[in-house]
Amino acid sequence: MHKQHCLLHTLVEWRNEEQVACCYQCTFSRVNHDCSTKYTRTIKVFNDKGQLHPTVFVRFCECEPSAATLIRYGLWPCSAQKPYTAISLTFMDMVYCMMMEGKVALKTVCHAVGNHNCLSQNEVRLLYRRIVGECLEQYRHFRLDSKSRRR
Repeated sequence: MHKQHCLLHTLVEWRNEEQVACCYQCTFSRVNHDCSTKYTRTIKVFNDKGQLHPTVFVRFCECEPSAATLIRYGLWPCSAQKPYTAISLTFMDMVYCMMMEGKVALKTVCHAVGNHNCLSQNEVRLLYRRIVGECLEQYRHFRLDSKSRRR
């Protein structure tokens, strides 16, 4: 076991001569933020390896938009308004770099990630569908905007 809890780490155990993922409750919440408008919502999250975590509890509040809260937690929202799916910023950085530097198509990136991390075809398809389109375009804009602010 780990000495500290790793968010979005998939634990497995041996059952009947096979590895089975263990279920545990993963919750993202802000510390040192006392607000009377807090609420918790369940979202789906793709981790740094493109693996889907279908039940992640995220504590939001009315003080800031849901998308901003997810970015604060290191997650990229798949939609700007009331997101129900998010992707690790580290994973989005990797996808962006492979596409921009390596000139690799998004579909190819998703298949490569799937092969490397033993994802099923359905998981690869779902990952691709969540990233393609508005999600990726907004991330590109966000990345270019944050890069220009650093200068």
